[in-house]
Amino acid sequence: MSRRRRHGGVFLGLCLLAGACGAGEGGGPEQSGDAGQAANTEQGGRTASAGQPKADDAVGPGVVDDRGWALDPAVPRSRIVSLIPSVTETLVALGASGRLAARTDYDEQPELARLPSVGGGLDPSLEFLVQLDPGLVVLWPSAGGGGLEARLDDLGIETYAAAIQTITDFRRLTRNLGRLLGLERAADSVISAVDAQMARARASWDGRQPVAAMYVVSRAPAVTAGGGTFLDSIMAAAGAANVFGDMEAEWPQVSLEEVVWRDPRYLIVPSAGGGAMGLGADFAAQAGWAEVPAVLAGRIVPVDASLFGRPGPRMGEAAVRLAERLR
Repeated sequence: MSRRRRHGGVFLGLCLLAGACGAGEGGGPEQSGDAGQAANTEQGGRTASAGQPKADDAVGPGVVDDRGWALDPAVPRSRIVSLIPSVTETLVALGASGRLAARTDYDEQPELARLPSVGGGLDPSLEFLVQLDPGLVVLWPSAGGGGLEARLDDLGIETYAAAIQTITDFRRLTRNLGRLLGLERAADSVISAVDAQMARARASWDGRQPVAAMYVVSRAPAVTAGGGTFLDSIMAAAGAANVFGDMEAEWPQVSLEEVVWRDPRYLIVPSAGGGAMGLGADFAAQAGWAEVPAVLAGRIVPVDASLFGRPGPRMGEAAVRLAERLR
């Protein structure tokens, strides 16, 4: 997958990964550690004074992020801030919650409630981030390499840019975090657990014909999950054939005429906590959606927006739950 394509649906991807997408509505698509001494040693992870080294400039087997920049896995990292909720969930699954120095407003795990919030994942308080003196900030890469990551790099704060759109991206990120934090075995275990649950979902659908479905990322405009995305993979494991799986864009905006023509038997709709209350009436009241056969027949499958909107360690759980609902 090219870098160009990866950034093609950047607003929708950012919203999903930052946890800022709401319940299938309009708009599109993603954390106390040791203080002082560890933070001072963490800054030694750079091998060039003018910022982080690119992979081509790295000495030894560095960990390469999704900008192509290399980080030194030998450097201790005890104060971490993740600005991507799915990455935060991955860090917790790795057993690294004690290294997190802060969280975002969208991080929901009870074990993180004690941590201060830096605000939103896309628009955190830069001043507060600097005050936290983190040894590593994990964030979404900015188009062109500017934005928040450039400002943090200029301030001497190490960053890892994570573009997570697919299950393959999740596996790569988890392995890289494992290397950076000395948690390689834990990383292997987290990946294996996700793969096992995905396999469980697939096995539960054996012998049945996949059902045509559409994941409704947004209703106004109509936005869905394209082929190859983590949501497309979750759907496939759960027995749902993505009617927009042939789309090249990862988060394509589609016309409602196209939705009617492709005729998904089910609409999979994220909502707060997976609640169904009012969803059917909401769709039926919206121009265009009322003509979609699945809406007319009431074939709307609500799913937990948090669980399904994050390419993290709960993807296997999402696939199992969706398979149960579709069966």
